[in-house]
Amino acid sequence: MQAIDIGHVTLERDGTGVFSDLTLRLTERRIGIVGRNGAGKSSLIRLITGLVAPQKGRVVVNGVDVAADRAGALGTVGLLFQNPDHQIIFPVVRDEIAFGLEQKGLKRAAALARAEAVLAAQGRADWGDRLCHTLSQGAAPAFVPDVDPGDGAGLDPVRRALQRAGPAHGAVDRGADRGAGAECRSGDA
Repeated sequence: MQAIDIGHVTLERDGTGVFSDLTLRLTERRIGIVGRNGAGKSSLIRLITGLVAPQKGRVVVNGVDVAADRAGALGTVGLLFQNPDHQIIFPVVRDEIAFGLEQKGLKRAAALARAEAVLAAQGRADWGDRLCHTLSQGAAPAFVPDVDPGDGAGLDPVRRALQRAGPAHGAVDRGADRGAGAECRSGDA
């Protein structure tokens, strides 16, 4: 069964307790996270995606301990920011794609070559040197190529989340898992 299991998690940030002995099992496909500013919504998402590790306990998404198994987490959990500009790390498209492939274990040269091949296969070879910030709001999130590094994982969690979201009636701004998956939407109440 697909699930997000949070077991006896304690999380502190900057010396302040966020969660103490939090235990939660989430099995629904879509989960809304609502609360006031500072309630812990973003901290919970960071735990689920493995961006932060708990001081105690563990977070397991579909059988993968996302803090302990970063490679497994990359193939299990995707993260989409509400503002696409916050998702971009590198200035040009080729480097942005290559970065994701490097996180999957490819060496820099191989990642750059694969990024070029992906762009060419999508009929966008000329996008390699384009500045990411010049892509329109529609083109940037729509251009999430299946950059499979050869292990079958690629960026499928993010791609599937974008496809499931369809036309924006609000944004999917946080993660998704494998297959049918769980989308986490967060927002201030």
